[in-house]
Amino acid sequence: MNYKELVEKAKAIGNFTEKQMWQSICSMADLLAEIKKEHPQMFWDFIREQHGIMFNNHYHQEFAEYDVSQMRYTDKEGKKRSGAYWSADQIEDATRGMTFPAGVTKWDKYVAFNGFHADLCRVFTDEQIIKAAYEFFFMDEDWNPEKPGSSPCKVWEYFSCKYDD
Repeated sequence: MNYKELVEKAKAIGNFTEKQMWQSICSMADLLAEIKKEHPQMFWDFIREQHGIMFNNHYHQEFAEYDVSQMRYTDKEGKKRSGAYWSADQIEDATRGMTFPAGVTKWDKYVAFNGFHADLCRVFTDEQIIKAAYEFFFMDEDWNPEKPGSSPCKVWEYFSCKYDD
């Protein structure tokens, strides 16, 4: 028997109350804390998958900050850098007036624009990066979030692949 089968069996006999599910979630959280210590990549892969399920493949602050903190790049001066180049508020200001697809969060934009900067800062100016990232992540005509298996958010899909081992 696996965990899913255990839950299905409990549900089938009526043992599926919210209180019981929360007790189960707390128990799983304790187990995941141990997995995080012993197998951090496995833990983060699982958390990424669960986050995608729970937030419809869009970023919220903590996960966005985590992904951006993992970014490594070399700037135009040849200096090694990591993390955010722009704050979320700076990106909001820089993209004011741009139209984004429904559901896009401030944190989707934070990851997208910082990620594009990390990848292309040696080639493009800040203004060019903003325009190119906007087109690539948010206006891509061949991105089809309605396609079965596709993410409703290209940013989530792109960075999930990037950080997936």
